[in-house]
Amino acid sequence: MLEPGDRWAFVLDGNSISTWVDRGGGWGWSQIMTGTTQGRIDFTRPGALDGWHYAVGLRGNAGRQAVGRLEGRSDPG
Repeated sequence: MLEPGDRWAFVLDGNSISTWVDRGGGWGWSQIMTGTTQGRIDFTRPGALDGWHYAVGLRGNAGRQAVGRLEGRSDPG
């Protein structure tokens, strides 16, 4: 459960998918879930991510979600 001020992130790294949370207080990011595509799709295949765009993370805010900042990163290899 996100609390006011918490942040979360979704990370796609090859075919590995993970979710991270930053609860504030200077502790930094903690991974809370990881998984794979289990062979359903190969995101490493050339062109597999064509047409995909960045998404947003939301900050927990007493039942209302607000986008405070959007940051997209990529590693072209």
